[in-house]
Amino acid sequence: MKKLMLLFIVLSLAGCVGIPLSSVYKMMVADPLEFNPGAISIAIKSSNTIKIHTGDVEMSMFIHSDDSVLAVSQQYFLAVDNTPRLPILAEGLNDNETLTVLTLSSEDVVKMKNLQKMMGKHLINGGKRDDFGFSVRVLAGCKNTKNIPENVFVSLFLKLDFRSDFFPLYEDFDIGQADLSPLKNLVNWDDCNS
Repeated sequence: MKKLMLLFIVLSLAGCVGIPLSSVYKMMVADPLEFNPGAISIAIKSSNTIKIHTGDVEMSMFIHSDDSVLAVSQQYFLAVDNTPRLPILAEGLNDNETLTVLTLSSEDVVKMKNLQKMMGKHLINGGKRDDFGFSVRVLAGCKNTKNIPENVFVSLFLKLDFRSDFFPLYEDFDIGQADLSPLKNLVNWDDCNS
């Protein structure tokens, strides 16, 4: 049940988001203890109207426990890393769309591996895998134009290990029409040129 609840805080946005059913299943069975931190990647397909920078996307992992000494939560701010080309995701990009790939920094890879060791100890000490969770949030970005179109669609894809492909967390979410609070709405995003 906790994992299902996590699915709905993935964006921390109010309203409906196009989450494919196959992704609902993948999120429900995803086990943070089995993630490969060096392989974690997030790909964002978006209109050229916006741009995503290092630090604009946050991944959190946590151990939930009623004992506050055992409860742990860590945040990782992903870095833009467009060196790996993603031919499958890049297929079908329109001229007005871009694909931004983000990965964990080398420091965050180490930090996540250490948290996974804590998770392993938690299980040895009687904890449950249901105590583990994660979320992904787009916190911000910048806009490339003052004249924002009525609709600005964004899709977010996640890869958790080297064996698996990217899967969509959400597809064609219209941030131009959405109320993103408590985050800034698109019209209030910083100008990319300033």
